[in-house]
Amino acid sequence: MCSLRLAIIQIGFMILMRNIYGKFLVCLIFLFVCNCEEQKKIVEPYNDPYIYETPEDPNAPYVREEWKEWIKNNHHLIVSLSSEDFSDLEFLDPFLQNKTTVQLGEVAHGIAEQNRIRVRLIKYLHQYFGFNVVAFESGFYDCFMTDKNIDNLTAKIALQKSLYTFWHTTDLLELYEYIKQMRHSNNPLYLAGFDIRPTGTVCSTRPQFFREIIIKIDTTFSNRIYETEYILIQWRTNRAYVDDYIVTNYDTLCVLYDKLIKLISDNEDMLGQYVDDEIIAVALQTAISVRINIDQRNDALYSYDYRVYLRDKQMADHVRFIKHSLYENPKIIIWAHNYHIQEDPEQANYSKTLGYWLNQEYPAELYTIWSLAYRGRINYGNVVEIEITKPESIEAILYNARKKQYFIDLSQQTQNEGNSWMFNEMFQSYLHSTGTYQINYIPRDQYDAIIFIDTVTQPEYIY
Repeated sequence: MCSLRLAIIQIGFMILMRNIYGKFLVCLIFLFVCNCEEQKKIVEPYNDPYIYETPEDPNAPYVREEWKEWIKNNHHLIVSLSSEDFSDLEFLDPFLQNKTTVQLGEVAHGIAEQNRIRVRLIKYLHQYFGFNVVAFESGFYDCFMTDKNIDNLTAKIALQKSLYTFWHTTDLLELYEYIKQMRHSNNPLYLAGFDIRPTGTVCSTRPQFFREIIIKIDTTFSNRIYETEYILIQWRTNRAYVDDYIVTNYDTLCVLYDKLIKLISDNEDMLGQYVDDEIIAVALQTAISVRINIDQRNDALYSYDYRVYLRDKQMADHVRFIKHSLYENPKIIIWAHNYHIQEDPEQANYSKTLGYWLNQEYPAELYTIWSLAYRGRINYGNVVEIEITKPESIEAILYNARKKQYFIDLSQQTQNEGNSWMFNEMFQSYLHSTGTYQINYIPRDQYDAIIFIDTVTQPEYIY
């Protein structure tokens, strides 16, 4: 806008040098530019906090007064969920210095406002801090293959090929359009995934992907892998069938995929004559991922906590691979559920999570932002109304800022009477397609910051 305004004024003064009518034109131009700036202020009234106040909830749960006052006086207002003017996000700058991995959480899948603010944050981190990879809680193989072919795909098809269906929304479509737009710029943004499950439609190519690699080593085994893969990738649309198949054929599947991993690992040099080294590395990482997913889906043999542990540990390994093998010195934005990004799950009696492993390995480089909501609806398979009823729950405390959306840093706080809630075990609502549940932990031990959105709505899906 500044360069355009300068060019317009320069042209105006050139005309002014030639004739009297130029004076009138320059005045008009000046008024036009000023009016545009004024209109921008009207659309984004940064200096009018009353615009961002939320309606009072007459049934708001009890919260002690010192906590209410602290929240009112210690938050950073976020003016917009989607604006391309990032000046209201500049408060983030001190917290992001020297960070190479930023985790963006969500209280539940299927919330429009949380999608929008994360898309906006990704653009901000990309444009101003040089973050160049956005990694989703979606299939490692699915996102890699989609990213490699993104030039040949529409944003909608790329989205469907890579992510879980609960992210097939208009909000994410905007992000994919941005990724495509930036791909051949001086500052490209890459797509990655770190989950062990098949999540997008591109998983249908995985059987042939493995066959084309293994056929160079063992033709018979390559066909066997192809047939098995064709069954396993159906988990995306028929989970019960594939889970039963895994339980019934567990021992055979373990032997099969252990052999697949060994064949790729032992023959990397030979395969390098036919296949790009990056593809070989991705094939090995994908094979390990499938093998762990076989364990993770076997609820007849392993406990729920152990299966969660397996998934998150491999998620962390995928992120490590992205950081050290897939890209050179990348700065990564992680998009995942709040649960996966928490940094100290042992304190909360949970299994070790993605955030735990990353915090163990990259503590100085990691910044983890939690996302919460107070009221509204989510659509995570089923439409669920958020119900925050417990006194002095985290959401009940945060409601008392009475702002539509805002940010609080936890990492640099010193405990006092007003913020003591973040240093003690507190209740938070866990939102799921089956309802709202209560969990508890110490906020400051789990996350570095909070983005709070008072009222949320279900997203608009693209199919």
